[in-house]
Amino acid sequence: EDPKKLFDAWQNKLESFTALKNDLKELVPQLRSIAKIVADRPVVTYYDGLSGVRIILQDVLDQVALQADKEYYAYSSAAVRKYLYAAYPDFTEQRIAQKIKVKVLAIGAGGEVAQLSERKWLSKDESSPTYTLIYAGRLAMISTVEAGMPVGLIIQNQGIYETQKLLFESLWTRI
Repeated sequence: EDPKKLFDAWQNKLESFTALKNDLKELVPQLRSIAKIVADRPVVTYYDGLSGVRIILQDVLDQVALQADKEYYAYSSAAVRKYLYAAYPDFTEQRIAQKIKVKVLAIGAGGEVAQLSERKWLSKDESSPTYTLIYAGRLAMISTVEAGMPVGLIIQNQGIYETQKLLFESLWTRI
């Protein structure tokens, strides 16, 4: 083959890259607008089993520790509480060691009052199927499926967090 064909091949590649560059110039603004829409959407992460519950509880400690006001809120369900203790037995000690405060609205009998915590009861006679944590721009919910396995999720969204915090604080002041 004539060595000139190497130059022709290079020229073809250069033209392809130039065409790709022009296409990207048109696509980048569209991709940025799509990325902004996606960035504004809540991020929901699902967890199952005791290991998932532990991940959720660790996230509470990790995220609240980064906040100026180290406090979070919880709707504590007697029906789900045992899974939290099983998944992370020293959670309360870790919370206290990090000087993190918690306000708890308990649903169902039991629950402990510990340092840096305040607790009020919504009801001591019945329980809720979901334990809810409101913290650092997030909302976590832990429940059980029919087989008795705990499942949970974390929703990362400032708007959802602010609404749930507002509802919690409003209820807190009325009890």
